[in-house]
Amino acid sequence: MLAGDTDNPKQFVAKLREIVDQIPDLINDKQDEFELQKRELLGSYIAMMDSPEAITNQFYGFGAEPQTVYDEIAIISKLTLDDIKQISSDFLANYTPGCVTIGKKV
Repeated sequence: MLAGDTDNPKQFVAKLREIVDQIPDLINDKQDEFELQKRELLGSYIAMMDSPEAITNQFYGFGAEPQTVYDEIAIISKLTLDDIKQISSDFLANYTPGCVTIGKKV
C-alpha cells in the first residue's frame, strides 16, 4: 500500500504502474547487488543468533512445522536472483493498482 498527496491520483497510479512494469527488466543486471544484499541479510541473522530473545521473537510455530531463524537462514542461503525474478514476475502479473481518493476538506 502506498499513500500520497496528489492533485492527480489517476496520473500518479499510471506512473506508478509504469515504474512497476519495468521491475522485471531492471532486475536482470542486479546480480552483484543481490548477492551483497543477501550477505548483509545473512549477517544480520547471524548477529541475531547472539540474542536468545531475538531468536525467540523470530520463532513461527503456527505452521505445519515450526520455523525458526535457522530455517530462514537456510532459505535465504538458497535464494537466487532467478527465484526473485520468478517471484516478482508472478506477483506483478497479478498486481492490480487501485486508487482510493479522499477529498480535501473545504
